[in-house]
Amino acid sequence: MLNNASRKKIEDNQILIFGIGYVGLATGLSLSEKNEVHFFDVDEKKINVINAGRSPISEIELSNRIKECSVNIKASTFSKAVILNADYIFLALPTNFDITLNNFDTSIIETVLKQIDDCRPSATIVLKSTVPIGFTSKMQKKYPYLRLVFVPEFLREGISMSDTINPSRLVVGSFDKKNDHLINLLLSVSLNHPPVYLCSSAEAEAIKIFSNTYLASRVAIFNEIDSFCLQNDLDAKSVINGISADPRIGNMYNNPSFGYGGYCLPKDTLQAMASINSAEFSVINSIHESNKNRINILAKEILKKAPKIVGIYKPVMKAGSDNLRESTSIALGKKLSSEGLEVVIYEPIIYESEHEGMRVISELSEFTINCDLILANRIIDPLFEEKILFTRDIYHVE
Repeated sequence: MLNNASRKKIEDNQILIFGIGYVGLATGLSLSEKNEVHFFDVDEKKINVINAGRSPISEIELSNRIKECSVNIKASTFSKAVILNADYIFLALPTNFDITLNNFDTSIIETVLKQIDDCRPSATIVLKSTVPIGFTSKMQKKYPYLRLVFVPEFLREGISMSDTINPSRLVVGSFDKKNDHLINLLLSVSLNHPPVYLCSSAEAEAIKIFSNTYLASRVAIFNEIDSFCLQNDLDAKSVINGISADPRIGNMYNNPSFGYGGYCLPKDTLQAMASINSAEFSVINSIHESNKNRINILAKEILKKAPKIVGIYKPVMKAGSDNLRESTSIALGKKLSSEGLEVVIYEPIIYESEHEGMRVISELSEFTINCDLILANRIIDPLFEEKILFTRDIYHVE
């Protein structure tokens, strides 16, 4: 762990960010107050939105920050000239889990690394994308002239800007231990003086993947407790309150849901399973199956109520987010559709008339009138008092 005494104020760097997603945007904006930041992306719509001083992602803090720091921000497609002048290059590119490969798809990162290597910049390249354990080392051997460091992110959708400037910890994975300047750069934007952990790149990759695997397992165990309570007519809140009162367990990540979803937990859990590749690791291997079983259990409970039209209310996975990826509300709706029920969706960020084979209703009043059972993964608004509301949200918090 790095001593706080070695931390310094770092300013006026030329910083490039590849990828305008949550991680890339939050990272770049946090650094843009004191440094010049240039975003690269293949999506010209995102580029144009950033150059117009707006956030391409729907998150209040991101929108506010980009207005404050727009003078230090530019965005474009790939530029060799810009790369040659860079001090740091951050890669925050997508690594979706490929079921066929049984691994993260790192092809986008590898393509960009090849482009950077052709330019031979002196910049330090900071990998922020979640990658398989051993990937950074593999790329370092492939591109010996590049200086690669893996620095995982631990952000939550909806509050990614807040998590970036108030990080729980800073993990720096590299064979080269001379990373003081990079560490000070990253600490210069933090408000809470986080602890710093120095380790190999593979250890840092494992920290990222297994952190999310643990969070997924915690969601899964409390959902299984809730499923047991449902099946045995027990008050889930009473049971979970009693369990969570133990300080060794605590009351975080204990609110039942339709399952874990979003961008990170599903794919990182699958990658953890692929990484261990052994039946001996039975706990980790069971998490994904538990999450699928949760949908089946809840579908059976809903079918007992014999609804005619089921409505899904705001299926985004996080309040303040615009991400519908791996939405467990959508997964539950699709399961009910396969059982012959009509399922409709109300979600203001969906502009199409249909999503995942289910009809989208744009007006809340029409949605409410049409549905005789409404699914809500989280009760954000005090709605539907006269409707049959199905939720497992017992604490009414994220």
